[in-house]
Amino acid sequence: MVAHTVIDRIITREYLVHSTIYRLKRYCTGVERPILERSWKLLEWWAMEILAFNPHGLFRSISITGSKCWLNCLYCRGYYLGLMEHAPTPWRFRILVRTLVKRYGVRGILVSGGFTREGYLPVKPFLNAIREVKRDYKLIVSVHPGLVSRELALELDRAGVDIIDYEFSLDTEFIRVLKGLDRKPSDYIESLEALEKHGSYHIVPHIPLGFTCNIDSVYKAIDYLSTHCFETTVFIIYTPVKSKKDSIGVKCLSKIPSILEYARKKLKTNIALGCMRPPVFRRLYDRIAIEKKLVDRIVNPYREIIMKYKLETVNACCSIPTKYIELFM
Repeated sequence: MVAHTVIDRIITREYLVHSTIYRLKRYCTGVERPILERSWKLLEWWAMEILAFNPHGLFRSISITGSKCWLNCLYCRGYYLGLMEHAPTPWRFRILVRTLVKRYGVRGILVSGGFTREGYLPVKPFLNAIREVKRDYKLIVSVHPGLVSRELALELDRAGVDIIDYEFSLDTEFIRVLKGLDRKPSDYIESLEALEKHGSYHIVPHIPLGFTCNIDSVYKAIDYLSTHCFETTVFIIYTPVKSKKDSIGVKCLSKIPSILEYARKKLKTNIALGCMRPPVFRRLYDRIAIEKKLVDRIVNPYREIIMKYKLETVNACCSIPTKYIELFM
């Protein structure tokens, strides 16, 4: 509780490093000191300049639709489903999770998969299985649900989901053309509000960049999120998957650093560069993002980046809350 109160009150990371941790270590002595050691560690991790994340090993992604996706978005066409573990039935989901935990020591999972034509993950038949594996294996569970109703928001909370990875876009072209959804930006806002109102899980907005050149819609999304309370905001960047010559949005890559600068000024959250990030961006802009302190978390940077900037590595998805980081170090 002491650590939580302090975090709520800090204004800058420098204040946290030079004031909060110092005072805790100075004034919390005797019997209080060992109790608060874990809180100090979490505060120190929170205060690090940047953390690298490796979402493999201890944290696995599972597609509950196998390789099937009803939307078949233009920028993916099911490619990313092929990179996940497949568990298309609740029974196979339970068996897979048990194997991942017992054989590989997995401590967290992302439940994802293909989306329906209405834009949501058909996760309802799996909610009991999710509740059971959390109970049996003490896992951190993240879900990528797509658009949600009030009912689904409540059911995800009852299932004990820890994290909601929520794709958030106010770009009509991205929603209607690239995703092929008969939806509007207002639907994404309503879905996010349902999650905020009816769940106790950590919501982590994911803002797509470079999929179109509608930069104004990205700024609008950042402005909207700046009025809400989240711990982390993730930016995902368009990455060609079928052909290296595919150039949707690539011409807009040079604008992304300025978007991140704007996000840094507006958002009171951790900012992460997610796992969807093309090699050309990693080569040209990862260093800029780190040196200008535009991000707090970065997924799978090149090894030379990790070595040059002495980044600590967390073996998990970049959306995990700070309080869980110690499980994946």
